[in-house]
Amino acid sequence: MYLAPNAAFEFLKALYKFILKKDITPDGNEKKEDESDEDELPNYTKPTASTLAKDRELTRIVDNDEKRLKTHNTIHIHRIKRKYEIKNSSKIILSFSLYL
Repeated sequence: MYLAPNAAFEFLKALYKFILKKDITPDGNEKKEDESDEDELPNYTKPTASTLAKDRELTRIVDNDEKRLKTHNTIHIHRIKRKYEIKNSSKIILSFSLYL
């Protein structure tokens, strides 16, 4: 938590969510449960595996084995999410092409 970017704000958000059982956005408004930030972003703005691996929190880890494990897990989760997005978007494209 020391000198980590936005650590205090993230702690306060977690405390707020724990006490009131509601999520809050950085602009101070409450976040609705059905809102999904990842789905609204175009593909070119979504983070790549390379940018996720270069995350500040991962680079701050001193132990090389722990850093390698967390980086591997981050990239693995990114691949799973990306496969899921491609699978779901291909269904939409396929169903659209049937009407043409």
